[in-house]
Amino acid sequence: QVIDVYNRMLNTIERDLKSLPDHRKYEVQFEQLERDPHGTVRADRVGIDSTMGVEAALAVVRNYEQRNKFHEAYLKWWEISLEWQTGQIGRDALLGMAQSKQAIYNKNPEYKRPYYDTSCLRSAKSYYERFKLLYPEDAKALGVDNILKEITEQLAFKEYIIGQYYKRTGNKQSANLYFDEVVSDWPDSTAAKIVEEMRGNQSTSD
Repeated sequence: QVIDVYNRMLNTIERDLKSLPDHRKYEVQFEQLERDPHGTVRADRVGIDSTMGVEAALAVVRNYEQRNKFHEAYLKWWEISLEWQTGQIGRDALLGMAQSKQAIYNKNPEYKRPYYDTSCLRSAKSYYERFKLLYPEDAKALGVDNILKEITEQLAFKEYIIGQYYKRTGNKQSANLYFDEVVSDWPDSTAAKIVEEMRGNQSTSD
């Protein structure tokens, strides 16, 4: 049985690497197979909707997280969430998706983060807000309000950076659109205060 699983893994790699996009390429847990061949065989034979199957899936997602493979971790959490939407596993899957999306953005050097796409942050914010709604006590214990505040600051600063870019290139109209968005969407953010102070100084000089 172990040999059969091993051969299926190799065949899947050879086939999938030729046809799948990078983020969907099949990854084989050879170390897990060597450590626990019989457990790997059992996991291969059951679905994620079973206790044994979800335990195997959780082992995989934790392995991804330990290796900072947050995109793969998110996809696995998402897969788990499709079958386990309630209970402890459903809770963990929702939190895992939020943390994975946030980690995808935060893995970049801090000084470079404003120059990256923030779609992951927006998704993380949505997941955290849902987690807070469904599990208020857990959210409080985990400091979700502070996490949401941090994400808000990052989103606002991203828009501020774009506005500054247009300002430097002489596109005042586009710059003001982004500055207006910062102030209207995130009025309590540090970036909004910077914009208001900047505009106040401009009015004084005018």
